[in-house]
Amino acid sequence: MRAAIITLSILLIASAVSSQDPGFATATRSLNDAFGSNDFEQANRIIDDLQRRITDAQLRHAIAQDDTAGVTAALAAGADPNLTDATGGSLLAAVAARCVGREDIVELLLAGGADPARGHFAGATVFEVAADSPHGCAHVLVRQGVEVDFTSPRAVRALISAIRSGDLEAVTLLLDGGVDVDAVDGRHDDWSLLMHAVDVEQEQIALILLERGVNGSAVLASAQAAGLETLASRLAQVLELAGTDESESRQRKQ
Repeated sequence: MRAAIITLSILLIASAVSSQDPGFATATRSLNDAFGSNDFEQANRIIDDLQRRITDAQLRHAIAQDDTAGVTAALAAGADPNLTDATGGSLLAAVAARCVGREDIVELLLAGGADPARGHFAGATVFEVAADSPHGCAHVLVRQGVEVDFTSPRAVRALISAIRSGDLEAVTLLLDGGVDVDAVDGRHDDWSLLMHAVDVEQEQIALILLERGVNGSAVLASAQAAGLETLASRLAQVLELAGTDESESRQRKQ
């Protein structure tokens, strides 16, 4: 009776899982055969395999639905955090490459044991995949302690994504690591880091960039020359605020 219940339960899940894992249908047939021949030892091994396939499928589904609670539950149930997709890339890399609203899932996968070195079968790391994507969140990987070459163009991409996301911790880590504060965004008309910060109204980060030595007047002149009136107006306000802060700081020291 117990064997029949287990088999029925698994078969009820099969339609949802088999589309993601073709091996599931084969395994369920093998389970039926094992029960039919009273080979319960083999049946137990197949059940263990099916349970693994089910939890892995649940993880894939939760990620596809941007379901952080589902990701947490699947990982807790034993899903493999290093699953790959049909292109040979890891699920972690896929999420990190299209990360808007999905930063929590990147963090959950890393905490669950996903290997950031396994971005793609061709050899790319997750950081490289994320940094190369216009929608990636390489900065999250930096904040999670992933190894980074701070002199590389990809580190600049990570800093830009950190700035635009308002990730102050990642911004600080990247600047402290040695990313050039005067780096420009070759993908976006050579915008400066300060332009990006002001564009998304990250005032605190803009002030930090100025404190780190960015020539605000030169950036403002560039914005004006490019006809970026709204950006130039915001830059002027930030520069005024930075000047006020500096004046107040000098007064406190006196």
